[in-house]
Amino acid sequence: MAIMTESKTSGSLAGAIAAVVLGLGLVGIAPQAASAASYGYVYVVADKSVCGTPSASPKGLQGNFMFAGGSSTINWDRGDAVIYPRVALGTRTTYQINVECYVGTRAVGYRVLTGSFTASYHQQSIRLFS
Repeated sequence: MAIMTESKTSGSLAGAIAAVVLGLGLVGIAPQAASAASYGYVYVVADKSVCGTPSASPKGLQGNFMFAGGSSTINWDRGDAVIYPRVALGTRTTYQINVECYVGTRAVGYRVLTGSFTASYHQQSIRLFS
């Protein structure tokens, strides 16, 4: 019995010493925290040229935006040619935007825009042409 008790004690002591040594060693080599991504909202504007005819203008947009670390989807926003997605700043954002074109109050067709942009600041305007 005495040997088992001594063995448990020295095992616990050895474990405690190892934990302290490892703990002290890790303090100096702890990894730096990754810098947090910066996000912002940007105004994405579809230019009138997107509709392909002088009498038509974009008045409805739906967009998907993909960027490192996430994505953002804007469901149909009708009434103007602007949507306001959340994007990662300083990194490339790829998009697919569906544009609904109107002549007056009548929808006359749809266009699809694809591409990419890099927003550098919050509330930046990104204008898209055909």
